Amino acid sequence: MKSRFVSWLTQRFGYSQREANAMVFTLGFVSVCILVPVLLRFILLGQTAAYYTSNSHKLDSLLINSKASKATNVAYNQASNSASIPAADISKASLHPFNPNTATEAELISLGIPPYLAQRIGKYRNAGGQFRKPPDLKRIYSFPLPLYSRLEPYILLPASQTASQLPKPVASYSKSDPYKASNRQVVTAPKVKIDLNEADSAMLEALPGIGSFTAHGIISYRRLLGGFVHLHQLYEVFGQDSARTQAFLSYLFISPSFQPRKVPINQMGADYKVWHPYIPKLNAKLIRAYLKAHPPFHDSSELVARNLLTQPEVDRLLPYLSFQ
Repeated sequence: MKSRFVSWLTQRFGYSQREANAMVFTLGFVSVCILVPVLLRFILLGQTAAYYTSNSHKLDSLLINSKASKATNVAYNQASNSASIPAADISKASLHPFNPNTATEAELISLGIPPYLAQRIGKYRNAGGQFRKPPDLKRIYSFPLPLYSRLEPYILLPASQTASQLPKPVASYSKSDPYKASNRQVVTAPKVKIDLNEADSAMLEALPGIGSFTAHGIISYRRLLGGFVHLHQLYEVFGQDSARTQAFLSYLFISPSFQPRKVPINQMGADYKVWHPYIPKLNAKLIRAYLKAHPPFHDSSELVARNLLTQPEVDRLLPYLSFQ
């Protein structure tokens, strides 16, 4: 059979004996590669079907147990939520209008708020937190929704009460034992404004809502920017909460004579260290590639015209740009 096929190939296509043998081997190898996956599929599917058929009762048992476990968890969560507010506290609660920014711990407890939540609200206010609208009360960790629904009609937040009228004590802790209540002292906010570009970490930590972590983040971002030119740039600090930023924003100012560190954008083509956080990394690569093949820029409009930066990006970067 093989010899006939080889002789047919030599006569039909003019192959040599060696080429015809190679062709026969290649066709046989391709046929095996095609047939083996088909055979394996039938064998494996047959074994899989037999396996699931023999273990169907186990799968049914697992499904039943899973549904029972889910129902148990739902019932447990409902029981936990219903038990989150002690019945005694609700019966003794005296509901009346209150301001969560000024209410004492005893007044909060009299409203039916558990003592641990009243303490948590006090710590939140001491850290510079403020309640500007009733739903802000739900930001307190583990504050029960049923309790909030009862108290919501009685939450009184005067619209005329500004941020400067709210109490702004800051909790300060000693390094030896920061969690000991006897080591806690109240630090009042400074009466004079602080230059944002000159303040060190100690001066920043004296402001409401600023701890060591926030002060370090502000100083690091200031160094990265080359100085702040607007107070609203503080909202760009990583991990900074907008409400907390608003609490200490009125204690800061920027000197009109301050000049930020400039970014020599025409040197980006030769110096890879020239960079600014307002320039996205992809755009920085495009600017470097453009400067290597074209003349330097003369003004910011060329960056927009060459599609290297958008107009909002240029407007934000303009105080830091230098075209020398």
